Amino acid sequence: MKPPHNGVLGVLSPLIANVYLDAFDQCMKYRGHRIVLYADDILILCGAKPSANNALKVAEAYLEGELKLMINRRNMGKICRT
Repeated sequence: MKPPHNGVLGVLSPLIANVYLDAFDQCMKYRGHRIVLYADDILILCGAKPSANNALKVAEAYLEGELKLMINRRNMGKICRT
């Protein structure tokens, strides 16, 4: 049987992603960052641009360093409202 395309596991992938990303969620909460996780999408909520830049650096370091995940920077968007 051929493995799923791009690691997609059908209906199980959102559940597996949420379980795997729980450590990331706890790390961000510990550092005072509020996040929203939905499957492999992450929204980081910040009150100011410097805080957002810091949260992004923390998130990138944890996701790529600790969890060995690759971030798709082409799909990464930033919305900043002051």
